[in-house]
Amino acid sequence: MAELTNPAAHPDPSPDAVPDPMPDPMPDPVPDPMPDPAPCSVPDVSVVVVGEGEDASAVRRTLDSIAGQTLGAVEAVPPPASPGRPAGTYVMFVEAGRVLEPFACLTLFAAAEREKAQLVSACAAAPSRKCRSGLHERTAVHRGAAERPAAEAAAACTPAVRLYRREFLTSIDAWPVDAASAARAYEAAGILVELPHRVLRPAPASRRRRPLRRLRKAAGGPRLKRAVYRRVLTRLPVRKGSIVFESRGGRYAGSPRALYEHLRATGHRGRMTWVHAGGGEEFPGGVRLVRRSSWAYYRALARAEFWIDDDRFPAHLAKRPQTTYVHLLAAPPLEFTGLDEPGTKLGSRAARRRLRRSVDRYDHIVVGSDYDAAVVRRALRPRAELLPLGRPRNDGLVRGGDPARLERLRAELGLGRPGTTVLYAPAAEPAPGLDLDLLARRLGPDFTLLARCPSGGAAVDASAVRDETSLLLLADVLVTDHAPAMFDFALLDRPMVFHLPGVAERLRRSGSYFDLVDEAPGPRTLDADALVEAIRGHVTSREVYREARQEFARRHGQYEKGEAAAAIAERFFGRAGR
Repeated sequence: MAELTNPAAHPDPSPDAVPDPMPDPMPDPVPDPMPDPAPCSVPDVSVVVVGEGEDASAVRRTLDSIAGQTLGAVEAVPPPASPGRPAGTYVMFVEAGRVLEPFACLTLFAAAEREKAQLVSACAAAPSRKCRSGLHERTAVHRGAAERPAAEAAAACTPAVRLYRREFLTSIDAWPVDAASAARAYEAAGILVELPHRVLRPAPASRRRRPLRRLRKAAGGPRLKRAVYRRVLTRLPVRKGSIVFESRGGRYAGSPRALYEHLRATGHRGRMTWVHAGGGEEFPGGVRLVRRSSWAYYRALARAEFWIDDDRFPAHLAKRPQTTYVHLLAAPPLEFTGLDEPGTKLGSRAARRRLRRSVDRYDHIVVGSDYDAAVVRRALRPRAELLPLGRPRNDGLVRGGDPARLERLRAELGLGRPGTTVLYAPAAEPAPGLDLDLLARRLGPDFTLLARCPSGGAAVDASAVRDETSLLLLADVLVTDHAPAMFDFALLDRPMVFHLPGVAERLRRSGSYFDLVDEAPGPRTLDADALVEAIRGHVTSREVYREARQEFARRHGQYEKGEAAAAIAERFFGRAGR
């Protein structure tokens, strides 16, 4: 889900805050989002202690730390362990002698459940050290091999601790207790989550340091860059009209992309820079790029007059007073986020302080509805001004898109034949037990199934298409789960089918701002047979759910008028730019 940004800080409520127009959907006290299972149930996490032959005291230290986990349903598996021994839904491997932090299992388990991940990785380094690979600097979700860091970078990521879904390990026949099998599991994982949290106390390190390593660390280490940013770069003059854009962890996407293209088309004269995570192949020619965490990145942020994102800039970067931070809310929040998120509530005070500091940097938050504004005030409690201008990325949906661009995409996907185009756009991977090739063949020749996830056979794989707006415009019917695509597609007033196996349980664990199962503006299905029937009956359901669909669009797209980019440009840059 394109989710509401969960930065690392928020301030206390402002006395001038606008009253919350939406009643609090979660009465106090809040029920435990992840209650302890009954003693006879399957453990949520099995922690396998690796290190046969280690002395008993080292094994005991690790077992004691497992027993002290705040997640109740944790199974400890002492050495030696076989692949069939752990019974938990997830499996974690810990070397004998290492000590888990009390919240380790809960933190990794919550991330895995939230993203339906096969693998969750967190750094085990001490707070004063950084992961040598450069990973784990922030929370990141990688879907598919193309988005994740290189395997070499992951191999260099030590110390680290990883949580695996047990059925995933069974499917690839891997037992990652050594470097080779761990690398195999890393490459095979469909959804990978990186967390910045310290979940494992490192073994005592030698005090001896090699001079070359010390020199490298001093020359390009993040601590030096941050110090130079604070003490030197932020004293340089601000470039008038300059903007730094970032979207979805370094992609060319979303509302920042739509606003950038509007400013470029209308002749904005300021320097515009994009942040990328590596490679930058998806960015068009002529775009000024800086790699995240590079020297050029810190310099661009220090001298920019505007920061614009739909994700978040790192919490440790203080914004100078001359810089205006405009946050474009990515999508209407469904699952609990910010202060409402279970992981934040159960986390440390230090994490909540970082959240306050990060949100306090926002000067303006652009929202698409009163619903958005109410959730932002509740979940983040910002001091920033909330601007009801709509999302620039939805301007194309409201106006109908670019006909030439739509025809090019139609030709690329091979959509020449007449019939109904069905877009399957889940939040992550396909629903359990759903075979997209079989679904496409069962629908028959009158339907074309586009899949917004890796697929093959009779289904058309559209996972590599970056232009999400054009994909939605090509679709006659949307099939989704709890993905943010439902909010955008509702603006087109076209039929939607909600395939929701496992979604009710997920939302029960994570918490949600409304009951999707009851309020979804379209047929709800739980199995493939019902899904085929619902898609074939889209003409009937279009009329049956018309009123509910239009009310859903009004509630979540209240300010979507097709002029969001122009309104933001006018507000901050004037008609002709600067």
